[in-house]
Amino acid sequence: MKWLFLFFLIIPNLSFSQVDTCTVYKDLYKTAKILNLKYQEKISKQDSIISDQDFVVSIKQQIIFQKDFMLKNDSLQFDLYSKQIKLLNENLSIYEKERAKEGKWHKRFMPGFIFGIVGTVLLIHSVDYTLP
Repeated sequence: MKWLFLFFLIIPNLSFSQVDTCTVYKDLYKTAKILNLKYQEKISKQDSIISDQDFVVSIKQQIIFQKDFMLKNDSLQFDLYSKQIKLLNENLSIYEKERAKEGKWHKRFMPGFIFGIVGTVLLIHSVDYTLP
Protein backbone atom coordinates (compact mmCIF):
# COMPACT_ATOMS: atom_id res chain seq x y z
CA MET A 1 0.00 0.00 0.00
CA LYS A 2 2.90 2.26 0.69
CA TRP A 3 4.12 1.69 -2.78
CA LEU A 4 0.84 2.55 -4.26
CA PHE A 5 0.66 5.72 -2.25
CA LEU A 6 4.18 6.73 -3.25
CA PHE A 7 3.45 5.86 -6.83
CA PHE A 8 0.43 8.16 -6.95
CA LEU A 9 2.27 10.90 -5.11
CA ILE A 10 5.55 10.95 -7.04
CA ILE A 11 4.40 10.23 -10.60
CA PRO A 12 2.07 13.22 -10.94
CA ASN A 13 4.74 15.56 -9.60
CA LEU A 14 7.24 14.29 -12.14
CA SER A 15 4.87 14.50 -15.04
CA PHE A 16 4.03 18.15 -14.53
CA SER A 17 6.81 20.46 -15.48
CA GLN A 18 7.21 23.68 -13.62
CA VAL A 19 6.20 26.80 -15.57
CA ASP A 20 8.37 29.90 -15.55
CA THR A 21 6.62 32.48 -13.38
CA CYS A 22 8.21 35.33 -15.30
CA THR A 23 6.44 34.38 -18.53
CA VAL A 24 3.16 33.98 -16.66
CA TYR A 25 3.49 37.49 -15.24
CA LYS A 26 4.43 38.85 -18.68
CA ASP A 27 1.37 37.21 -20.23
CA LEU A 28 -0.80 38.54 -17.44
CA TYR A 29 0.72 42.02 -17.91
CA LYS A 30 0.02 41.91 -21.67
CA THR A 31 -3.53 40.75 -21.05
CA ALA A 32 -4.07 43.46 -18.45
CA LYS A 33 -2.67 46.07 -20.84
CA ILE A 34 -4.99 44.93 -23.65
CA LEU A 35 -7.95 44.92 -21.28
CA ASN A 36 -6.98 48.39 -20.05
CA LEU A 37 -6.85 49.71 -23.62
CA LYS A 38 -10.24 48.17 -24.40
CA TYR A 39 -11.62 49.68 -21.19
CA GLN A 40 -10.23 53.12 -22.10
CA GLU A 41 -11.80 52.85 -25.58
CA LYS A 42 -15.14 51.97 -24.04
CA ILE A 43 -14.86 54.88 -21.59
CA SER A 44 -13.96 57.33 -24.37
CA LYS A 45 -16.92 56.09 -26.46
CA GLN A 46 -19.23 56.45 -23.49
CA ASP A 47 -17.88 59.93 -22.77
CA SER A 48 -18.52 60.97 -26.35
CA ILE A 49 -22.04 59.54 -26.17
CA ILE A 50 -22.64 61.35 -22.89
CA SER A 51 -21.36 64.64 -24.32
CA ASP A 52 -23.61 64.19 -27.38
CA GLN A 53 -26.57 63.51 -25.11
CA ASP A 54 -25.72 66.57 -22.99
CA PHE A 55 -25.66 68.67 -26.17
CA VAL A 56 -29.05 67.29 -27.22
CA VAL A 57 -30.45 67.96 -23.74
CA SER A 58 -29.20 71.55 -23.80
CA ILE A 59 -30.79 72.10 -27.23
CA LYS A 60 -34.07 70.65 -25.97
CA GLN A 61 -33.93 72.90 -22.91
CA GLN A 62 -33.45 75.92 -25.18
CA ILE A 63 -36.42 74.82 -27.28
CA ILE A 64 -38.56 74.43 -24.15
CA PHE A 65 -37.50 77.88 -22.94
CA GLN A 66 -38.37 79.45 -26.32
CA LYS A 67 -41.73 77.63 -26.35
CA ASP A 68 -42.57 78.85 -22.85
CA PHE A 69 -41.51 82.39 -23.81
CA MET A 70 -43.70 82.32 -26.93
CA LEU A 71 -46.65 80.91 -24.99
CA LYS A 72 -46.29 83.67 -22.41
CA ASN A 73 -46.14 86.34 -25.12
CA ASP A 74 -49.07 84.81 -26.97
CA SER A 75 -51.17 84.79 -23.82
CA LEU A 76 -50.21 88.43 -23.13
CA GLN A 77 -51.13 89.43 -26.68
CA PHE A 78 -54.40 87.54 -26.41
CA ASP A 79 -55.19 89.38 -23.17
CA LEU A 80 -54.34 92.72 -24.78
CA TYR A 81 -56.49 91.97 -27.81
CA SER A 82 -59.42 90.89 -25.65
CA LYS A 83 -59.09 94.09 -23.57
CA GLN A 84 -58.88 96.16 -26.76
CA ILE A 85 -62.02 94.50 -28.16
CA LYS A 86 -63.80 95.10 -24.86
CA LEU A 87 -62.83 98.80 -24.87
CA LEU A 88 -63.88 99.21 -28.51
CA ASN A 89 -67.27 97.65 -27.76
CA GLU A 90 -67.66 100.01 -24.79
CA ASN A 91 -66.80 102.99 -27.03
CA LEU A 92 -69.35 101.86 -29.60
CA SER A 93 -72.06 101.51 -26.98
CA ILE A 94 -71.20 104.97 -25.57
CA TYR A 95 -71.30 106.45 -29.09
CA GLU A 96 -74.66 104.81 -29.80
CA LYS A 97 -76.08 106.18 -26.52
CA GLU A 98 -74.83 109.68 -27.44
CA ARG A 99 -76.47 109.40 -30.86
CA ALA A 100 -79.71 108.27 -29.28
CA LYS A 101 -79.72 111.28 -26.93
CA GLU A 102 -79.25 113.82 -29.73
CA GLY A 103 -82.32 115.48 -31.16
CA LYS A 104 -83.53 114.13 -34.41
CA TRP A 105 -84.76 117.40 -35.94
CA HIS A 106 -82.58 116.85 -39.01
CA LYS A 107 -84.43 113.65 -39.77
CA ARG A 108 -87.83 115.34 -39.99
CA PHE A 109 -89.08 116.60 -43.34
CA MET A 110 -90.55 119.99 -42.46
CA PRO A 111 -87.64 121.66 -40.62
CA GLY A 112 -85.25 120.52 -43.32
CA PHE A 113 -87.50 121.75 -46.08
CA ILE A 114 -88.02 125.14 -44.43
CA PHE A 115 -84.30 125.60 -43.66
CA GLY A 116 -83.52 124.64 -47.27
CA ILE A 117 -85.87 127.26 -48.72
CA VAL A 118 -84.67 129.97 -46.33
CA GLY A 119 -81.04 129.15 -47.09
CA THR A 120 -81.64 129.25 -50.83
CA VAL A 121 -83.47 132.61 -50.64
CA LEU A 122 -80.66 134.07 -48.50
CA LEU A 123 -78.04 132.81 -50.93
CA ILE A 124 -79.81 134.27 -53.95
CA HIS A 125 -80.41 137.50 -52.12
CA SER A 126 -76.73 137.84 -51.08
CA VAL A 127 -75.48 136.94 -54.56
CA ASP A 128 -77.90 139.41 -56.13
CA TYR A 129 -76.47 142.28 -54.08
CA THR A 130 -72.88 141.32 -54.76
CA LEU A 131 -73.19 141.24 -58.55
CA PRO A 132 -72.44 144.54 -60.36
